[in-house]
Amino acid sequence: MARQNAASALAVALVVGVFAPILTEVQSIGVCNGMLGDNLPSPADVVQFYQCQGIGAMRIYAPDPETLRALDGTGIILIMDVGNGDLAALASDPAAAAGWVRDNVLAYPSVRVKYVAAGNKVDGGDTRNIL
Repeated sequence: MARQNAASALAVALVVGVFAPILTEVQSIGVCNGMLGDNLPSPADVVQFYQCQGIGAMRIYAPDPETLRALDGTGIILIMDVGNGDLAALASDPAAAAGWVRDNVLAYPSVRVKYVAAGNKVDGGDTRNIL
């Protein structure tokens, strides 16, 4: 029994020893903001919650003007997905891609868009021929 407790304590010490230096290097916490569901808080309430909790980054799975307006001037870093349904059109038409950037990124100059992700869980359907 004592041997098992010692082994458990050693395992915990190893895990803490391995992860403690990593945890001190974390500069920001980011959270994915899903928008599918019932009785969800407004984008303004979500952004306010992020700020109160010190959450410095957000991912949204498609452009949402109300969310982008709520993020205006907050300093929260954003990863914004191109919706899966838009991937084929944007991949095949540079003008459509430029319009998407104009409408969803450049139109919100005070939002810190760091990355634009090409879809989410892209696994076939209309997108199978563009990957």
